[in-house]
Amino acid sequence: MRVLIASFGPDNAHTGMGKWTHRTAAELRAIGHDVTLWFGEDFRMVQRAGRLAVLAGPVALAARLAARRHDFDVAVLHEPTGWWCTVVARWLRPFPLVIAVCHNVESKVARLMHEAARRGLARRTPWGWLSVPLLRTWQSEGTIRRADAVDVKFEISAGD
Repeated sequence: MRVLIASFGPDNAHTGMGKWTHRTAAELRAIGHDVTLWFGEDFRMVQRAGRLAVLAGPVALAARLAARRHDFDVAVLHEPTGWWCTVVARWLRPFPLVIAVCHNVESKVARLMHEAARRGLARRTPWGWLSVPLLRTWQSEGTIRRADAVDVKFEISAGD
């Protein structure tokens, strides 16, 4: 199977997301799959978007995947970045199956932060209160609802 794993994090096998991405790719390759990795460095224009990268990244990913859709059978995408791919997949065929990976569901994190701030255990800037629902949560929830499959990871690591 031809698998794409896309992450907007850096291509660094020593970071949390980088480690997961490289290990997953190695395991898939070990059982005979052809795996391609896309990292943040592959989307230089998005990296220059600053805070708006959270909106620009998923659009750039969907456009790039649409252009290369014949190269992959499956696209493994992290839940906040897959929304536009699931939209494009509904009308552009063939399109790789979209598997959303959730390491920690964005809406859950937002609710926990809101509650912690309400109780005085955390601080959020006015922009923080506004940016999460406007920029992230809807994309995350939309990806989970529309993906062909969802893989939820609740991994706790002691620095392995």
